[in-house]
Amino acid sequence: MLEGCGGCYCLSVAACALFKACGLDMAPLIFDSNLKGDPDTCHAVASVVLDHASKNCHCEKNRLIYYYCEAMSWSQDVGDGSCSYYKAGVNPSHFITI
Repeated sequence: MLEGCGGCYCLSVAACALFKACGLDMAPLIFDSNLKGDPDTCHAVASVVLDHASKNCHCEKNRLIYYYCEAMSWSQDVGDGSCSYYKAGVNPSHFITI
């Protein structure tokens, strides 16, 4: 487990493992920018490469569009931009390879 990242990191990696098992391109994304005043916090989301999503919260790497999948919430669609890091314009600091 990454220091400062708890359940969000574990759930993101688990979600990405499922995406990969289904044959989808994916990556856990780590945001280590401090938005809440605590330098030891970060956030992780799963991401999946799709042709399109109902929402448009994404980032790009190597010409692929990775749509965010918030693993800590059941109420958000793929690509939902309600993640506070995305709203603040923070790009992921790490793409993790599984």
